[in-house]
Amino acid sequence: SNTIYQSNGTAGFKQLYLTPLTFFPPEGQYQCEYMANNITKIKTVKLVFSVDCQVSSWSSCSSSCGRGKQTRTVTQNKVGNGADCLSLSQDCTVTTCGQIDMNAINAVATHGPLATWTNSGGSGSLPASLAIDGITNTQKCSATIRSTNYWWRVDLKTAYLIKSVETQFRLSRGDGSVIRVGSDLTNDGNSNPRCGTVPNRNNGNNYWTSTIVCSPLPLWGRYIKLEKTYPGDGFAGLCELKAFYELDVGVLHNNSSIAD
Repeated sequence: SNTIYQSNGTAGFKQLYLTPLTFFPPEGQYQCEYMANNITKIKTVKLVFSVDCQVSSWSSCSSSCGRGKQTRTVTQNKVGNGADCLSLSQDCTVTTCGQIDMNAINAVATHGPLATWTNSGGSGSLPASLAIDGITNTQKCSATIRSTNYWWRVDLKTAYLIKSVETQFRLSRGDGSVIRVGSDLTNDGNSNPRCGTVPNRNNGNNYWTSTIVCSPLPLWGRYIKLEKTYPGDGFAGLCELKAFYELDVGVLHNNSSIAD
């Protein structure tokens, strides 16, 4: 390969690098040494680099069901008059999943000791069923009395391959709640595999919605349970829970495991 030199402003030349280029030197006037008819010659050239922006492949869709986002990162910045970077995000849709219709399957929800309310307008209770009524962003959330151990569970009546669970809590009352999916009620369902954990609220909204993707793989189960241990008396209010399952597999009517 040719050796490229830069004039040092006085007699002689200063070697910069060998081609092919492995990095981009400053643009400017350079002295190039080359051979012509077995005679070494020097020619002054102006180097102007033009490198297109390069990006990575698209990430997986941020949603495990329905609409989400894909992102990619810049692996090589634009140099000179090179092409600009293309879009770094785009919409995506995952269609190999479905949302469980809690009303259609007659799902039954239960939770810890029932909380009640009383004010000038009357009184009432906050049953577990309020978290599967399909209504979001209202104060009608299921709730338990203040306790150090909070739990909520829904019986889907048959086993699904659960891909993800979407929860909506009021304020930050669900932060850190563990989600379990399985068909075993031994030990009150605490022996079922863990799907994931509800992340901490990261905005100032009254209602905090988050999607928990079962990791590392979807889980078979008839029951979805949320549990949380508070350091002191805690009051938890689950406003809504949605569950999404793998359509390509469907449901297991034996209500237990894939081996059935």
